[in-house]
Amino acid sequence: MYVPPSTGALFLGALLIGLEYWMKSFVSGLPKIAGRQDGKTYWVLRVCSWIAATVLLGLVFGFDEWAPLLALAYAAIASIERPLARLQRRLAALTGSRLPWLQILPMLLLAVFATFASGLACSLSELLGELIAALVWLVPALGGSAVCRQRIIEYAAVYILVSQPANHLIRTLLGRGFDVESEVMHWGQAGESADSATLSSFSEFAECGNVYADAQTLRAGRVIGILERWMIVTFVVLNQFGSIGLILTAKSIVRFSKFDKNPQFAEYYLLGTLYSMTVALLAGLALRG
Repeated sequence: MYVPPSTGALFLGALLIGLEYWMKSFVSGLPKIAGRQDGKTYWVLRVCSWIAATVLLGLVFGFDEWAPLLALAYAAIASIERPLARLQRRLAALTGSRLPWLQILPMLLLAVFATFASGLACSLSELLGELIAALVWLVPALGGSAVCRQRIIEYAAVYILVSQPANHLIRTLLGRGFDVESEVMHWGQAGESADSATLSSFSEFAECGNVYADAQTLRAGRVIGILERWMIVTFVVLNQFGSIGLILTAKSIVRFSKFDKNPQFAEYYLLGTLYSMTVALLAGLALRG
């Protein structure tokens, strides 16, 4: 199945970025592994991400000779988070600010890489082509033309990007990024930290000045955020903008009891919701366009 280079670049970028942050989320749910702060653990997990990327690219684009090389390039680009973390530590020591937006740089570099590698992502595997054909057969309203099948690929890419990658982006925008020394998202890079007391066994949730009491609450909140964005994108595509208000109302009712007790939480909740809604609206409008 052939797709235009623009669609191939979008889908390839979504797969690589989505794999990176879904794997980080999965690893952070394994306390005995996520709590290790040594470089050896980091590189073992990075090799695992390379293997996962090779298999994923093979299933989606076919098991050609370039798939392992493309996965290796992905792993190398993602590994830039280690020198970035060291840079953040030094900036924090010199200026008192660690520039949390630097955490977005690996995501941006993966997107640029996918753009340049779009020529390799124009031909989808027979397996994926058959799955799309089966989906079209099950839902005739999707249509069977090549344009409609291309749109299915674009929808899949957008839904991937507004999941865990959007969670990472919103955390960065909130300035609630991880303590550089204890960031589990960097899989063990904090082994150089001089203050081992700051290390946490739940690295994904070791956020500075966190307004939540435990990792379970954070995990639930992030899953809610993903579902919220998926629903908003769907409502925008279906031109049901009024239904978006129902999502925001439901969230507010559930969290209402915490607003008076914890003003800091109220500000965090409002800003996070606005960021999340903006990301979802932009993604939905892009699909409509």
